[in-house]
Amino acid sequence: DGSPPVGTSMALWSHPQSLAAILIASVFFGPSSAKPSEHSMTYRLGPREEQCFFQSLNSGQLLEVEFQVVSGGNLDIDYYLASPSNRVMDSVRRKQDNLFEGRVEETGDYKICISNAFSQVTGKEVFLLIMYGMDEEEEADTEKISKDEGDILNIKVGIQKTEQLLRQIRVIQDHLRVREARHRKTAKSNLHRVNVWSMINISYILVVGFLQVVAIRRFFNTPNTNKHGGF
Repeated sequence: DGSPPVGTSMALWSHPQSLAAILIASVFFGPSSAKPSEHSMTYRLGPREEQCFFQSLNSGQLLEVEFQVVSGGNLDIDYYLASPSNRVMDSVRRKQDNLFEGRVEETGDYKICISNAFSQVTGKEVFLLIMYGMDEEEEADTEKISKDEGDILNIKVGIQKTEQLLRQIRVIQDHLRVREARHRKTAKSNLHRVNVWSMINISYILVVGFLQVVAIRRFFNTPNTNKHGGF
């Protein structure tokens, strides 16, 4: 599977497109606004699949991209983040999780790709979070207005900061929920492995015990070669 053609940067398309990926990316990663926002989703990556999403940003905006592999195989994927000029800003190979934070330097569509191409059999379930905020000029204008207009705007700024903190709390709760789901699936997988291994060992013990009994009985049931002999 290829990269979904979301956004306007035609130079970044490199693989065949799928309609499902287009719909998902258009819903979750639409054009950015001045107000800080975040998008989160859990995506199922099939074997040998690579999926890309696009986010439109302005120069100077804050960007945070994080992923965590929730389940599947060795809990690892490949990932990279590319600028509108196709410059790789961040990349990891076969990692369970990763976090990128920073200000973007270009205006345009940023490409976020997750890949399970190295896996031939196992699919992966990946939690993906994208957060983006106001650029430097907008933050400076907000601070200037809040000082000039007085207490009312100060209250407004306080409310906005509270909203941002509540949003961060919700993001942290999402992270904890994803981690809990990942650990629960790992525990279930380990329990299944322990049960299977225990059944194998019990079967082995029963077979060995049966063979020992048969061997002992044969040892004591040796035919008497002097059956017709006598004095």
